Amino acid sequence: MRAGVRYRRQHVKPSRSPTTSPGSRTSRTASTSSASPEALADLRDKYVEMLAMRLEHASGDEDKARVPGRMARLAAKYPGALREFD
Repeated sequence: MRAGVRYRRQHVKPSRSPTTSPGSRTSRTASTSSASPEALADLRDKYVEMLAMRLEHASGDEDKARVPGRMARLAAKYPGALREFD
């Protein structure tokens, strides 16, 4: 703050727009009810495979010859999935 200058607080009322109201179609939180059971099962399969690969790698039990193929299948089926391995 500069010497001799005083700033006033401005009180702003929170917006009650439809994008922030709970339960609205445009709510900021996604609802899983809009996803099909098949899409959810597919997403689960992706993370099951990724977790299995991480656990095998961490334990030293991974088959190094199979890793490139598994990663290629993940990348082909789920574009961007390999970035999640960071």
